[in-house]
Amino acid sequence: MSTNKEWSTIIDDRIEEEGGKQHHIDVLNTEMEVFASRLEPHGMGHLHTTIHVLKHRIEELENELKEYRD
Repeated sequence: MSTNKEWSTIIDDRIEEEGGKQHHIDVLNTEMEVFASRLEPHGMGHLHTTIHVLKHRIEELENELKEYRD
């Protein structure tokens, strides 16, 4: 079984292979926009949760990019 560190390394390697962190951020932003466009007044808790998780992940990636550039 893989540890969290191993998974993190695997994911980071895959992100770099697919165009880098900025590309990954762009894709996540697009997905977040798709989910936001599906929101309705009631019964959409799962979409709100998904959007929140995507926002958090985007913030993580942006912070990583900022640290790399500084």
